Amino acid sequence: MNNEIVKKIEKNEIPEYIHFFLNQNKPNLDEIYNNETKDKKGILNINIDKLNNKVDVFFVSIDNIKKKDNFDGNNIKQDYYDYIEDHKIFQILDVNEQKIYMI
Repeated sequence: MNNEIVKKIEKNEIPEYIHFFLNQNKPNLDEIYNNETKDKKGILNINIDKLNNKVDVFFVSIDNIKKKDNFDGNNIKQDYYDYIEDHKIFQILDVNEQKIYMI
């Protein structure tokens, strides 16, 4: 992956309002993730629009990610898919800042 685009995010780099949302809603987010991953793996997406006080939460399965990526057997993509298979991932989009955080 391009190191200019993807980097390890330190906890203090995530905005406070995102921390607040995650802390207040962790049990609900875990429940959604666990229900969705009973028979498939994927990513829980959380889109946060601070200016409009709006949050959208939705699950995307690894199969749908592969379809969107037009998976071609590329090793880098396979490493990414393997990582999804082995980890619990919350992908957070800060709609206003246009930044993505993966936790």
